[in-house]
Amino acid sequence: MWNLTIGKNIECALEAVLFSLGEAVEIDRLAEALEVREDEVRNAFTALQQKFEKENRGIKLIEIENSIQMCSNPDYFECIKRVTQIKKQAGLSSAALETLSIIAYNQ
Repeated sequence: MWNLTIGKNIECALEAVLFSLGEAVEIDRLAEALEVREDEVRNAFTALQQKFEKENRGIKLIEIENSIQMCSNPDYFECIKRVTQIKKQAGLSSAALETLSIIAYNQ
């Protein structure tokens, strides 16, 4: 069993959980999972949120209806947009490869 103390360890655990899940997580659920009180989760959330804002990080923490979510910083939207618009050379799906294999074998 692991033990979190008030402060940095809760912040690190909160950051890891939110990053891994990629979706909003209820504060009570986080408190239960981290085995701490809800006010400790809120304090860690506030500290992380302020740290990310102060350092103008690429990610932000937001609260939505008693849940916390990690999201990208809107200041970097254009960068994200450009990366997602870069087209990769499309490869064949496994189904297409299987179909081509069958056609080649039957010829």
